Amino acid sequence: MQHSMEWRACRWNFSGHMGLLTTGAVGGITAGIEYSIMPLRLPQRVCKDTVREFRAAAAERYLDACILAHEGRRTAAIYLWGYVVEMMLKAAYFSAFGYDPDEEITRADLVAARHLAPSLGLIWTGNLHSIHDWGQLLVRTRASVPGLAYSDAAFASRVATTAYRIALLWTEILRYHKSVAYRHEVRQVSEAVEWFWDSHDLL
Repeated sequence: MQHSMEWRACRWNFSGHMGLLTTGAVGGITAGIEYSIMPLRLPQRVCKDTVREFRAAAAERYLDACILAHEGRRTAAIYLWGYVVEMMLKAAYFSAFGYDPDEEITRADLVAARHLAPSLGLIWTGNLHSIHDWGQLLVRTRASVPGLAYSDAAFASRVATTAYRIALLWTEILRYHKSVAYRHEVRQVSEAVEWFWDSHDLL
């Protein structure tokens, strides 16, 4: 409890400087000595990849993308929306595959999932970010496991086709280019992502 109190007293202020705590004997600190606790840097605060983390991150990036779209940053909005759907599909796939919400999902797990694709009649055409392939893999994996298939065939088809619609307008290398998305492209991706967002409990 003492450590958490010290942390709150030493958070960053708006000028970007560490606040200094002058205190009595707290956690062994001598009275009158100024000290600061350096917070962990952002990359050090990143959690391991899990179903729960993918879903939480998807929620954060969805809001970020909506703000960017509202501000006219069309390509940036599409860029983040693509990752939102990628994370939602991966979370749904590994959840269906029996992963605990907090079980780590490693790169080896992603590669293993891709290697399963041919056994399900799927030719994986992209990299490990491929929204189209993850959508197909999710639908075919569920269909191949007794009791896991989507009860509504139309819904299963829409998962795959909506992922494909987004994949037509998204690639992770958008960040390296100055291309500006057309308004109708933003509308198309926004509508597709919104469908996934509204359907996430069913994935």
